[in-house]
Amino acid sequence: MKVSEKWLNEFVEADLSTTQKSELFTMAGLEVDGVESCGIDISGVVIGKVSSCEKIAGTEKLTLCKIDDGSKTQRQVVCGADNVSAGNLYPYAQPGAVLSDGLNIEKREIHGVQSEGMLCSAFEIGLVDSSTGLYEIDADAKPGEDLLNFLSLEDNIFDISLTPNRGDCLSVTGLTRELSVLTGSNHLLQSTQDVSSEIDDVLQINLDAPECCPRYCGRIIKAVNPGVVTPTWIKERLRRSGVRAINIIVDLTNYVMLEMGQPMHAFDLQKLDGNIVIRMAHNQEQITLLDGEEYTLNDTTLVISDNSGAIAMAGIMGGETTAVTADTVDIFLESAFFSPTAIMGRARHYGFHT
Repeated sequence: MKVSEKWLNEFVEADLSTTQKSELFTMAGLEVDGVESCGIDISGVVIGKVSSCEKIAGTEKLTLCKIDDGSKTQRQVVCGADNVSAGNLYPYAQPGAVLSDGLNIEKREIHGVQSEGMLCSAFEIGLVDSSTGLYEIDADAKPGEDLLNFLSLEDNIFDISLTPNRGDCLSVTGLTRELSVLTGSNHLLQSTQDVSSEIDDVLQINLDAPECCPRYCGRIIKAVNPGVVTPTWIKERLRRSGVRAINIIVDLTNYVMLEMGQPMHAFDLQKLDGNIVIRMAHNQEQITLLDGEEYTLNDTTLVISDNSGAIAMAGIMGGETTAVTADTVDIFLESAFFSPTAIMGRARHYGFHT
């Protein structure tokens, strides 16, 4: 697993260097395969706020954007991204900037319009290997702030190889618990607050395989705003953990899993048919998972189901029919304990990795 050193430091009062942490983990049986800096090699890229957008006549996709880059002068940039929108903030490569692939940004004329730099995607600034659309930044960020400073990239990433018997360390909480024991330092658990319910909606949960799933909890959440952009600091922690940001709902469930070690899954409530049943699959039962592939199940596979049939492979991957999308507004949030022996080897048996 990959984990940010800065994230670890929030959970343990241990004054240790990166090398010391690495040695402690390895000597405790948590082998560190490598440590890498999460820095990116760019310069001259700041946060830019799009003040206005106007389609360029005679073109299908190009937009002329006015950019607030923190100076007193509005810059203009020709942009072809589909997700550019007035009022939003994006990485702005000023003239003279250098991007991660070595590209030097200069003023240039595009379709007869002067373009002073460019708005960037996550790929263009070196955060990911591939991406589509501009990289959207938090609305409360300050135009003109250097992007490297905003992203707080002075961090290291541990790549730790865990053996099957150390599932307790598959999270920031688990790893820092280990560090606190090894060093005798305080383990700083994050405080939580109960959130009272404001709706009366319920789903009945039937545990038909209690030996494989002794506890299954869920909560209905309504009126989710799917247009909310995942905060940059969360997207960065996911990225440094090797997890791709998808949307606010999926990102938050992944974040909780990485920090607390508790897998969660969100179902689109409107796509559920009746109550939830945790059971063993019927032999030859079929399910299409989130990877878009259809699988034929055997009767040793634990599934989550509703009246329509299996909707998730328990503890492994959700089903496509109940997946949350950009249009999802109501969700059923799952948090369960699945017996390790009930799910161990199932992904490998069906030929995929999660």
